[in-house]
Amino acid sequence: MPKASVQHPPYAAPMLAAFIDGMPEQPSAALDPYLDAAARCFARYGHSRTSVQDVANEMGYNRATVYKRVGTVEAMTQLLFAREVHRYLDTMGDRDWGVPGPDTVVEILAVTVEYIRAQPVVAKVLADEMDSTAGVLAKNLGWLRDHFLAGMTTPMTVGMELGLLAKRDPTAVIEWIFRMLISLIVLPPVGDIRETLRELFIPALTPGGGA
Repeated sequence: MPKASVQHPPYAAPMLAAFIDGMPEQPSAALDPYLDAAARCFARYGHSRTSVQDVANEMGYNRATVYKRVGTVEAMTQLLFAREVHRYLDTMGDRDWGVPGPDTVVEILAVTVEYIRAQPVVAKVLADEMDSTAGVLAKNLGWLRDHFLAGMTTPMTVGMELGLLAKRDPTAVIEWIFRMLISLIVLPPVGDIRETLRELFIPALTPGGGA
């Protein structure tokens, strides 16, 4: 039998579209070989020890060619991040999230942390490079936060207006979620991540302060 299509609530599509619109632009597929090579170098050598020349060597190209297409290591990092965001969103869009209430927020956050920590580049940074990449991470956190705010503001506001989420300052809630995501990616909880997230978010996001 053919697989039944996922039926999303009528407001799910515009909420997801608003989130995608707030994210960095998806890089051209023509850049995939360059970004794949950069990701392999980051995972092998570490982000802080990778140079444009390393990526060029990985591809068998000269440095000037790679630099012309994808720029500096920092530029490659942002392009790679943007690509992975859109790949992640593709996987998320295929899931049936049901009603976007507090429990859905918890599940999305848990899946997001698990997805990010499973990426080879992230695993390498967390295992070996936290000290050496702290400056790069700090420099880019504001950029990441701004995109996260831009993508989340409309879905969060719609959820509040529909009575699915507690009515709070959307910007404050989204920034809180972002900060929790970063901390959980860097250092996951001792216990079950979903139970930890439920303790933190269910009371704060449930209309009427439910537990």
